[in-house]
Amino acid sequence: MPSTPKRRDELSRALRQHKQRAAQFGFAMVGSRNLHRVQVDILNVVNFQMSAGGSGDFCVNVAAFTMSGNNAATLQPGFRLRREDGAEMWLPSFTEQKAMTSVDTAWRAIELQALPWLEQNSTLQGHLAVLQRENWGSEHHRRFQIAIVEGLLGRPQEAIASLSTAIRLYTDDGRNWCAAYIERAEALIDALKAGTALTVLDQWRSENYSI
Repeated sequence: MPSTPKRRDELSRALRQHKQRAAQFGFAMVGSRNLHRVQVDILNVVNFQMSAGGSGDFCVNVAAFTMSGNNAATLQPGFRLRREDGAEMWLPSFTEQKAMTSVDTAWRAIELQALPWLEQNSTLQGHLAVLQRENWGSEHHRRFQIAIVEGLLGRPQEAIASLSTAIRLYTDDGRNWCAAYIERAEALIDALKAGTALTVLDQWRSENYSI
């Protein structure tokens, strides 16, 4: 049987047409469907996620997180762009024209919804305030991320308290992967007590940025 021709990635093609628009806001294209910019230690991400169903529809995820505290991209804290009625915004990109129109629509929503929220995360103090307002199912992760920012801000006692809470919650969770987070939290507590936390956090940032 003849092979089915591979469908052209119209979304990625349309996004490339908006690289200059992204650059105006300090974003660079990473891969074919991600926009990144760095503010202080905080990575801002705008992710264009294609539907897994093969329809060609896509949504846009927005996130901001410290590079010191994350060795992989995450969407917490963050959100998905929404339509005026509050529903998640899914847009078509099956054809070239639909993709171009949808990316333009997405960019208007990014300017209205994403950029103001990312501005709240443009400083460590602002990012900490966002984290403190968040309500995550994985509270141990949230406490760990709060501690990272407190450490970067030079607040050792607050960071130690947050890390101690995170360790307790990771221990209570008990899943295998929690051990690595406990080890990292304990290492940062030691560094905070020794006055070397910024050196450790800078090393973590360098390691994570290279991933």
